[in-house]
Amino acid sequence: MVPSLGIGTLGFINTSRDQYKTGKSMLFSGFLSILFGFISSIIIIILGFFMSLQY
Repeated sequence: MVPSLGIGTLGFINTSRDQYKTGKSMLFSGFLSILFGFISSIIIIILGFFMSLQY
């Protein structure tokens, strides 16, 4: 994660230990990291909404 002063994190750094074999695999890896971040943020927003209804 890339920390930022005062506002949390700016995002993830997508790196690989080995060099990508094709450009398609590099694009796929980048797409999956963006997709995972989007899905996890939607889940956290929904959980926060339901937890705020309890109070």
